[in-house]
Amino acid sequence: MLTTDITGTYDYEKEEAINAANYILESLYDGEITPATLPEALLNERTHWKKHLPDTFADFDKHFNARIIAGLPAAIAGYKLSTKGG
Repeated sequence: MLTTDITGTYDYEKEEAINAANYILESLYDGEITPATLPEALLNERTHWKKHLPDTFADFDKHFNARIIAGLPAAIAGYKLSTKGG
């Protein structure tokens, strides 16, 4: 769904989904969350956005899931590197 404001026209749900997913992926990569706590982090993020985007959550979720799936291998690799003490 396109949104228009003073910055222009953009896909709000897509932009927020990518930002939310990137935050989780970066947190995993940096070791701030673990693979064990990843499901809870994903659920919490999705629950937050479902509450705030009740009418357009499906669009948000589509983009969120796609970004998580695309970025997960690199995030896991970074997590493994960050936990090796280096």
